[in-house]
Order: sequence, then structure tokens, then C-alpha cells
Amino acid sequence: MAAKSISGFWRWFWIVLVGIVFGTIWYFIIMASVSSYYENEGDRLFYDQKYEEAIDAYDTSLKFEPENAVVYNSLGFTEYRLKHNDKAMKAYEKALSIDDENENVYYNIGTVYLEEKSYSKALESYEKVVELSPYYMNIYNTMGIVYSEMGNYQKAKEMFLKYLEVEPEDNYIAYNNIFELDLTNNKPTDEAFESEFFEKFSDDQEALISYEMLKGFKLISKGEQEDMRAWDEKYKDVSLGGWGYDEIDAWINKTEDEVIKSKLIEAQRLVKAHKND
Repeated sequence: MAAKSISGFWRWFWIVLVGIVFGTIWYFIIMASVSSYYENEGDRLFYDQKYEEAIDAYDTSLKFEPENAVVYNSLGFTEYRLKHNDKAMKAYEKALSIDDENENVYYNIGTVYLEEKSYSKALESYEKVVELSPYYMNIYNTMGIVYSEMGNYQKAKEMFLKYLEVEPEDNYIAYNNIFELDLTNNKPTDEAFESEFFEKFSDDQEALISYEMLKGFKLISKGEQEDMRAWDEKYKDVSLGGWGYDEIDAWINKTEDEVIKSKLIEAQRLVKAHKND
């Protein structure tokens, strides 16, 4: 009788144990599935630019899977879009506490520092990106922009050339960033580099619009062109693609010849009113 009781005990012990194991597995499967649903919902809302709702969805996702670095990164980027930089940084820091080798998080942290003009900290984050992923999309271009804003012409040009090296296909952005860098630092344009650009993009209006804008500014600064009206008419249906003007504005403000400066200001006014994403 005792032996049967012991045997029965072990049979029920194993049944309960297996039930607990399978129950636990299914619990985590269900939790992960629910978390994934809300993560996807957050992504959808983000792309619809419903940022507050996206944040709610990401927060809900994290309730079901609290150690998800990807969701924290998405949450941080959404807060950044709302200009909530402090909240964004907290989310990024949490993401790194879970996964400290996530290059996307380091890139996003660098972007916050860049916006806040904390250039040294931005570069630290971007250099970590390069360490983890040397061919990370756009990283060298972004670092070039940081060095340019820091006034480091040589390092900025080095980064833009590196960007062109690692992403050579249809990369007119690197060319135009170098043309702008030379313009705003009053450096001569490298004729061989310029010829190389034309060989690749002579029929590409999206590439040429920025180049000819910068060329127009240079000609105005030399007194060889009056305005940008011909450029504006030529490219009236072509967008500048989100071009920024901080460097050009600073360059114009430093122009000493008041007549030339007034022409550059008027040209800049026209350019800024042009179609731009």
C-alpha cells in the first residue's frame, strides 16, 4: 500500500512539473506575442505620425516584455520626434542597459547630442557606431556634418570622402556636402572632383539642383552673377530634398562686402522659399 502511494505521488509530481514547465513556456510565448503586437502597432502609429499614440503602444508592449531594447529604442526615437529629448535619452539609456552593443541606439543618442550642439558627445556616440558597424548607413556623412559645425574643415572633408568611399553608388549627397564645405570655408573647388561629379550626375536633376545652388552662391560672392532667379525657374518642380542652411547662413553673415552680402541674402531668401522636403 505504501509502495503504491509513493508511486502515485511520483506520477502526479511529474504530471504537475510538466504542466508547470509547459504552462511557463506558453506564458512567455503569449506575453511575447502580445508584446510584439503592441510593438508593431506602435511602429504603425509612428509612421502615421501619431506619436503620442505610438508611445502608449510601446509602453504597453514593454509591460509584457520589459527587457526589449528594440522597443525602448523606438520609444526613445518617438519621444525625440516630439522634442522630448530628456525622455528620449532615458529610453535610449534603458535600451543600452539591456543591449550595450546596439549601434542604432548609439546613433540615435548621437542625433540628440547633435541637435543640442553637444558636438563632442555626439562624436563619441557616432564613433561607437563605427566601432560596432563600420559600414553603418550614413554614419560618415553625419560625422562630417558634426565636424563641419565644429569648424573643423579637414576632418569634415575626410568624413565626407569616407562616406563617398563606403557608399559610392548614386551618392551625390557626399559630393554636394563637399561642394558646400568648400564654399562656406572659402576654399577653391577641386576641378577633378567636380568633373567626376558631372560624369556621374550630368542627367540627374536631384543631384544638380544642389550643386548649381552652391555654384550660384559662389558666383554671386565673386560678383559674377546677380541672383538665383534663373536657378529657381530651371528647377521649379525639383525639390532640394530637405537641405539645411545653417552653414550657408553663417558664411553669408561673415561676408564683409555689404553689396555682395545683400545679394547673397536675397539669393538665400529665394532658395529657402524653393520647394524643399
